Amino acid sequence: MEIILEKILEEPFRRGINKTAIVTIIKKHSTIKSERYGYLTANQVYDMIDEGAAIHLSKVYVKDFSLDEYRATRKLAKYANVKLKWCNFEECVFDISDSNYISFNNADFGNFSVNFSKATFGKGDVYFSGAIFGGGYINFKQAYFSKGNINFDNINFGTGDINFDATHFGDGHVYFNDTNFGEGNINFLCATFGKGNVDFFDCTFGKGNVDFYYTIFDEGGIYFGGATFNKSNLNFAEATFSGGDVFFDCATFNEGSLSFDEVIFGESNVDFNDMSLNELLFDKCNFKTDINIKKLKCKELYVKDCIIKEIFDLSNMSKEKINTLSFNNTKNLGQIFLCWDDNIRSAIVGVENSEKYISKSYTCKLLKENYHNIGEYNNEDYAYVEFRRCQRKSLYYRENINKPKKNNKIFSKEGITYMWEYLKYTLMPLRSRVDYIIGELIGGYGTKPRNVFCSCIITICIFAFIYNILPSGSELSDLFKEKPSEVKLFIESANGKTPISVKYAENILLMDKSTSNNLWASRLWSGIYFSGITFLTIGYGDIAPKDTLTAIFCVLEGFCGIFLMSYFTVAFVRKILR
Repeated sequence: MEIILEKILEEPFRRGINKTAIVTIIKKHSTIKSERYGYLTANQVYDMIDEGAAIHLSKVYVKDFSLDEYRATRKLAKYANVKLKWCNFEECVFDISDSNYISFNNADFGNFSVNFSKATFGKGDVYFSGAIFGGGYINFKQAYFSKGNINFDNINFGTGDINFDATHFGDGHVYFNDTNFGEGNINFLCATFGKGNVDFFDCTFGKGNVDFYYTIFDEGGIYFGGATFNKSNLNFAEATFSGGDVFFDCATFNEGSLSFDEVIFGESNVDFNDMSLNELLFDKCNFKTDINIKKLKCKELYVKDCIIKEIFDLSNMSKEKINTLSFNNTKNLGQIFLCWDDNIRSAIVGVENSEKYISKSYTCKLLKENYHNIGEYNNEDYAYVEFRRCQRKSLYYRENINKPKKNNKIFSKEGITYMWEYLKYTLMPLRSRVDYIIGELIGGYGTKPRNVFCSCIITICIFAFIYNILPSGSELSDLFKEKPSEVKLFIESANGKTPISVKYAENILLMDKSTSNNLWASRLWSGIYFSGITFLTIGYGDIAPKDTLTAIFCVLEGFCGIFLMSYFTVAFVRKILR
């Protein structure tokens, strides 16, 4: 950008401004045209300050204005505050000579509104350090800064709103370090930052929201290290980071939140290390670079409809208490580092309703696939179990599932479809409970072979107990207690009444008959033995069912054995091979 003073005319511009300047401003991507401005020297503006008059410089050309020079010529202290009243610099042109700068350092604007909208600053540094703004509205809308650095360090912005809409900050560095933004809203809508960095180190934000909607950051980075947001929400909506860093190291959000909506992170380094806040939201963002969220202290983290192409590092996040974690509809083309523990699990599945469970099942599925890709197979199993658990619970909580519309034409195609859909709708809770018992409780959906093995042992013991309490089996026990000498005769004459074969029953008589405990021990062992070989489908033939009821239980146990042994084989081999 270049400012060219074409000529000065001895023509009044308006009351109080007796000269007119013809000025040509050459801006990037804009048409070149000359315009008429009022003309004042810096000394004339200083005289206005001395008089305590309103500083009304709307559409005025001023060169080398500096409050530092004003203090020097008036022999004031170097950092003395200079009071400026009713300041209006709309469309003002601040030209700068070589090796010079524009200074509003330590200006005291009082409780008046300050207007710099559409103001143009020439090539050189611009300083507002230590300035004091009261309760008025502060407007830098469409202001244009050239290549110099812009310094807003140590400013107190008071309680008024601050507007930087469509402001062009040039290629210099922009400093807001140690600045107190007061209680007003701060707006950077459509602002453009060049190659220089934007620093908000150790700033304090009060109650107002801070919005960077459609803001463009070129090659410079933006730094909020050590910044404090009391009740402010910081929003980046459709902002673009071309290559500069995005740092929030040690930033603190007491009650506020941080959100990135449809933001494109280019080759930037994005770092949220040691940041503390209630809610962090990434919505429809494109991560083309690594995201470092180590040691993040966050109660709610949402990554929705995003694309992750590189590393998303949450490795130390689980050490802090987190209430909600969601990766809903996010596509992971990179790697997510997140240590799975009870804290993370509860954050994913904390709310009980169908919609939330469907959303959180997506998060668990994404993490499951991510853990598989990076070789963390134990964490993959944990995430997979939670994924299946959320799927099951989404069936149980049916408040968001539409009930089929009734159709009275029972024998029509629509009627049959209705009956089938209604049957599925009715059986959803039952399906959920069956899935819980067979899938989760028995084997952890194929991730816990130890659970399947224990289920096998329990099944064998249950059927062994059943074989011992069947009516035909108890008959033999009662007879032995009353007339032990007639047991053999009973067995031979009671064909079909005992659940075990006559040959094996005769072998029982060879045992010590001095106490009934030996018979009970023998019967218990024979029941376990018979149950075991039936469960494993071995079938030696030394023991066989002799009545219909026992045979039915044997068939049922054989089916359970085939199912559970297959289940165990799959779960065990899966663990071993990985």
